[in-house]
Amino acid sequence: MINLLQQQWGYKDFVINTTKEELDIDTVHQFLSKESYIGRKASQLKMSKKPIDHTTLCFGMYHINKDMS
Repeated sequence: MINLLQQQWGYKDFVINTTKEELDIDTVHQFLSKESYIGRKASQLKMSKKPIDHTTLCFGMYHINKDMS
C-alpha cells in the first residue's frame, strides 16, 4: 500500500510533496484572501489554517533554486 501522507515527486526544478509542515501558511493565506475568488472570505489567518489542519492530504509545490549552495 502506498502511503500518500508522506510522498514526494520531482520534475525539473520543482518538487511536489504531501508534507503539511512544509506549507507556507502565510503565503497560502495571502493567496486565498487576496488572489482567489473562492477564498476572499478567508480574511483571518485562522480561516486559512483550519482547513489545512483538518485535511488528511495536502499538496505543496515548490520551486528549487539550483543556484543556491
